[in-house]
Amino acid sequence: MKTPDKWLNTPFTKEGGRSVWALGIPGHRLEVLENEEFRWLQFGNPIVQSAVCREHPAQLVLPYTRRMMCALLFQPEPRRVWSLGLGGGALVRFIQQFLPDTRVDGVELHGEVIRLAQRFFYLPLESPLFHIYQTDARLMVADPENGVADLIFVDVFHGKQLPDWMEQSEFFEHCRERLSLNGVLCVNLLVRDAEHFATILQAIRRAFSAGSLCATLENYTNIVVYAFRQPPPELSLKGLRQRAHELRGGYPLDFPAFVKNLNRNNLSQDGQLLLRTNGNIKG
Repeated sequence: MKTPDKWLNTPFTKEGGRSVWALGIPGHRLEVLENEEFRWLQFGNPIVQSAVCREHPAQLVLPYTRRMMCALLFQPEPRRVWSLGLGGGALVRFIQQFLPDTRVDGVELHGEVIRLAQRFFYLPLESPLFHIYQTDARLMVADPENGVADLIFVDVFHGKQLPDWMEQSEFFEHCRERLSLNGVLCVNLLVRDAEHFATILQAIRRAFSAGSLCATLENYTNIVVYAFRQPPPELSLKGLRQRAHELRGGYPLDFPAFVKNLNRNNLSQDGQLLLRTNGNIKG
C-alpha cells in the first residue's frame, strides 16, 4: 500500500485535477475532481470533503479520517459502527477492509451524495453488514428503534460550516443514548474560532458526563473529540502506548503518534489521562 501521505504533494484544487462531475443541490454545489492517482469531492468551496486513492480505495487519504479512526484505541472491537455524514464513504471502505465482521451503517441526508459515492468513490454495495440510511443524522440518533452502536462517527457539514444544531446538547444526548455501554462518539470539528469550539465542546460535555478527550491535526484546524458512554478501562499513558503498539500491526494507522497527540492536548496526572467533563475533571 502506498504511503498515506503521498497526497500531500497533490494539489486538491481545480487546477490540480479535472472536473468529472458537478451538480447543484440546495445549499451545496457538489463537484468531483480527479487526477491520475486520486479522486476528491468538494462542496463548492476549497475544503476537500472526501478523497480516495484510485488504486487503493480502502486507504484513508485525508489526515482527519485517520485521526477519527484512531478511536479504535478506545473501542478496538466494534460490532456495529455508524458513520453520520457519508461523504465519499472513506470510513466505510476502511471498516469493510480491516474490520470485515463489523456492521457499518452510513447515514447521509442527500441522495445525490450517496449516488456519487457509489459511482465515483467505490462505495460498497449494501449487504447484511452494510446499510445506507438516507435521513437526517438527528433523526437517526433520536430513534431508539435503530438500536445501538459501539462507535459513532460524526462528520457532518453544511457547506463549509458545522450545522447550528451541533451547538446544542440535544443531538449529543441522543448520540449517547444510541451508544453501547462501552461505546465511543467521535466528532470531527472544523470550528470558526476558539469561542465556537468552546460552545460545541460544552454541548458535548453536558451530554457525556463520563468525559471526553480532544486531539488535533498537525497543520490543520480540525479538532477531533472523543466522548465516552462510560470511562474507558485504560487511560494510563503506559497502557495506551502498549495498546497502540499492538494495534499498529493490524491497521495502517499511527496509533503511537495518536497517543502522543492525546498527551499534548489533554490534562494528565501521575501518568494518567484525565477525562474532561462539564465543569470538572474526572480521572
